[in-house]
This record gives sequence, structure tokens and C-alpha cells, in this order.
Amino acid sequence: MGWFSSNKEESKTSSALPLANVHWKSLTTLDQLNEILADRSGLKHVLFKHSTRCGVSAMTKKQFEKDWPGDKEDINVWYLDLLNYREISNAIAEKTGVYHQSPQAIALLNGEVRYDASHSEVSARRIIKSLEQ
Repeated sequence: MGWFSSNKEESKTSSALPLANVHWKSLTTLDQLNEILADRSGLKHVLFKHSTRCGVSAMTKKQFEKDWPGDKEDINVWYLDLLNYREISNAIAEKTGVYHQSPQAIALLNGEVRYDASHSEVSARRIIKSLEQ
């Protein structure tokens, strides 16, 4: 179809594509955070701090989702809505020693920070590499 013509069948196909390879888990309680930080089982965790009112945060999240490989189900990726759960964000900074920024990703293995980055420095590839044992 041309630039200005409409094809409803094409639109249906385009919108049916998966939006992200990331299997997000919502981080909404301090108890969840404490469990993540206390986990010594070898499970891998990523905390992704996102501000829903920030364009940079939206772009970083979109790029992260695009770059995240769909086969990394062994990594728990936690989504934190900063505007609704500021106290959890503050607790992350306090308990990990990682200065709060937004957007921000923090990778943890056995309660230890293995990676942290913010803004355009957030990299799915670097996160995964940091969690390799």
C-alpha cells in the first residue's frame, strides 16, 4: 500500500507483533525488595526503575525491551514505577548503595550488585554479561 492509503489487514498484523521480550514482574512492596536482596539461591535479578512521566525513561525502557533476548527467562526482571513506589526506590538506594537515578537498572546475583547504569548507559547485553557466573 502507498504512504497515505490504509490497509486494515496490514494494521492488524503490525499490532499483533510482540511488544517486548521482557517478562516484567512488578515490584510493589518492600517485602519483595527484601526477598530479592536476601536471595542467595543463585537466581538473577534486575531492578528497572522507571518514571512514567519522563521521556528519557520511556526511551530507555523501550530500547531495553527491544534489546532484551526472549530466551533469558532465568533472569527475574523487576519493574518499579517510581512515581507510585518512591519509598521502594529510596530503599533500593539505601540497601544497595547505588545512588538513585531514573531511569536505572541494577543487576543482582546472590544479593550482590553486579551492574548498575542509568539513562542511555542501560544495556541489556551488559546486564546479562554481568550476571554470568
